Amino acid sequence: MSAKLGFIGGGNMAEAIIGGVIRGVILPPEDILVTDISDARRAFLVERYGVKAIESNRELVRRSEVVLFAVKPQTMGAVLAEIAPESHGEHLFLSICAGTRTSRIEEGLRNPANPMPRVVRVMPNTPALIGLGVAGVSLGLHARLEDLDFPRRIFEAIGTVTTMPESMMDAVTALTGSGPAYVFHLIESLIDAGIAVGFAEEDARKMVIQMVLGSATLASQSDKSPAELRRAVTSPGGTTAAGIAVLESREVKNAYIDCVKAATRRGEELSGG
Repeated sequence: MSAKLGFIGGGNMAEAIIGGVIRGVILPPEDILVTDISDARRAFLVERYGVKAIESNRELVRRSEVVLFAVKPQTMGAVLAEIAPESHGEHLFLSICAGTRTSRIEEGLRNPANPMPRVVRVMPNTPALIGLGVAGVSLGLHARLEDLDFPRRIFEAIGTVTTMPESMMDAVTALTGSGPAYVFHLIESLIDAGIAVGFAEEDARKMVIQMVLGSATLASQSDKSPAELRRAVTSPGGTTAAGIAVLESREVKNAYIDCVKAATRRGEELSGG
């Protein structure tokens, strides 16, 4: 039993990628191999997607051409120490572990049979679970330009992909990796605002979510900038202008900028930068 793509870790993001790979006909299920510490999780992925699953990470590396790390960052060191003896020069390693630099992975995988491990780092986000994700991709020191081809195909199956230098990965983690939480915070706040002006919670929730979805879709399809779209809604002296005035007086835009800067700094701290 061998595989073209092996997943070390079978959590929600790994599942989203597996689903996209299969739906996009990038690989058939029988070419995908998964390990996970949970017996139940492995059984679920086999039943749901028809992939293969085994218990041993070392066995997975022996049998896979491309290995994708989908584990928690705090477990990465132990995983690398476990599989390093199986690493060789034909392997391509992909990582979606936040705050884990390619240099750390390269050092952990290095052995006499693979002195220059090829590593590609990817930062996806949770909307990938519904095929609407955005991912930043960067090459490690020893990865070749052509090593971007396969990960791009994988992550384009669940969203959009932007290639960037690894020096920008903490920023992309802060902007689009953490970004869904900022949007959910906005949605939560607007629902509370709806309740405050008299709507039932369920009605406020339904209206706000549809409004945010519609606004984002309009922004994605329009040739106008978000600022132009905002101005088109904002009549001088009208209701929208009154609301925008409050946002500007509270410097909400600056708060979002500071939010992303703070998340970027924290990402740099966690990754040792």
